[in-house]
Amino acid sequence: MIADLEANAEISKPVAAISAYMTSLEILIGWLSVVIAVRRSTMTTLIEIVCSVSQEEAAQATVEAFCKETGSRLIGRCVNEETHEVQLMVLLPHHTAKASRHAAALGHALQEQVIASFRYITSDLVKISFDPSVDLREQMRNFPLRPGESWFPAIHDLHQAYICMSRPLMLTEQAAWLLEQKVQWAFV
Repeated sequence: MIADLEANAEISKPVAAISAYMTSLEILIGWLSVVIAVRRSTMTTLIEIVCSVSQEEAAQATVEAFCKETGSRLIGRCVNEETHEVQLMVLLPHHTAKASRHAAALGHALQEQVIASFRYITSDLVKISFDPSVDLREQMRNFPLRPGESWFPAIHDLHQAYICMSRPLMLTEQAAWLLEQKVQWAFV
């Protein structure tokens, strides 16, 4: 099937890759009918902001003011128990202008020691919604991340998480995991 697609000069490499992906899923899942929509890759820009647990309230207030000013959204929060740090994740709008405006606002918070650091992350973002009876952290421990990929819990919904994907197509193992967990998911 893939050889036929690759032989056809009118079929692009992405279509051949998606076909191979679907074939792999059909082999993996067997009886389950899989529908994969072709979508245009829309890389998302996030800002990861880190602060100490003791500065979380002030940092979150600063981040929320920053979000209101820039049209961004605070979407994630994760506490690192080992380092006593909080990670806040901000989703920038797709139409965001120069990053220097954001860097200046966050640079001021950094100078004031309200936050410890910030960095930009560009990735394909996937939002996952779990059943309320499921422990999100326990389930996400088993998600097969590629090198450079990460996940974080949503800040406003205890049953949602986001995955920062390094590529627009998931690995077969990642797609199978989503199907096995019976979760709702979508690219953001």
